[in-house]
Amino acid sequence: MYQKINLKEKIPTLIFFIILLTTIQAQNKNNVYLELLGNGGVYSINYERNIFDSFNARIGFMYTSEEDEHISTIPFLINYHLITSKYNYIEIGLGFTYISGKLDIFWRNDLEVSETLLTGSIGYCINPNDALNFRLAFTPFYDKYNGGKVVPFGGISVGYKF
Repeated sequence: MYQKINLKEKIPTLIFFIILLTTIQAQNKNNVYLELLGNGGVYSINYERNIFDSFNARIGFMYTSEEDEHISTIPFLINYHLITSKYNYIEIGLGFTYISGKLDIFWRNDLEVSETLLTGSIGYCINPNDALNFRLAFTPFYDKYNGGKVVPFGGISVGYKF
């Protein structure tokens, strides 16, 4: 009618999952945030994961549509925490932003495009507690498709670490 559970076999698995969950919770390795302007363009919803103590990887997404204009972007960056303290840090990052759509809302007036732009980030991050965080960043784009211009840009974000 019921199956007998052998606790000796299950204890190592339970211990492993308890340690794993405790480690993940204690380190706040994940960050989800909304960025206005910045590497994603108009806005982006981002997921960031700490890889090492001072390195993280980030991917985001943005989509907007208005009448005949539409655009989607996917920013991807690797960031390094340059100067850190308990509640704030300065980070630098390098990556790319994939852009697809009609770019009349940006610095170009192309019809339909699908391209990848090199981008970077120099930002100041504030973490007033273990969960909430804010970031103000300079996020230039290198546009090789438009005469090799460096387009200055910036963004502000608010997020939650877990």
